[in-house]
Amino acid sequence: MILRRMWAAAITALCIAWVPAVCRADDAVWSIAGKQVLRLHATAGGMTPQERVDALDERLTNILSQGEVRLGAEDIALSTSNGEVVITVRNKLLVTVTRQDAEANNTSPQELGRRWLVNLRNTLPLLAPRLNKHGA
Repeated sequence: MILRRMWAAAITALCIAWVPAVCRADDAVWSIAGKQVLRLHATAGGMTPQERVDALDERLTNILSQGEVRLGAEDIALSTSNGEVVITVRNKLLVTVTRQDAEANNTSPQELGRRWLVNLRNTLPLLAPRLNKHGA
């Protein structure tokens, strides 16, 4: 009986230690067309993760509304600005990859930025309107 309780306590401790790193209450997921593109874990620039997701929606809407040509994967870039890893679309800031976001994913900001870049390059070009060459 004592061994069973110790085993249950150990399992519970592992679950409690593991869950916050995977999905915290203050995390926010940015999804496009039902597909998760990225998960924000940290406050940045005074914005909570959810406020950052809202800002992503607004920035992306502005970027897409200004473009006259179809958005391509090559329009989405990973770079560094003021010592921070950022992802830009058509040379306009979309998202900053914070150290806290990276730590929550057990990686570096540069590596997390690469992951997000792949997700964005696979998703964003699908949003832009395309010319229908086949008629209505």
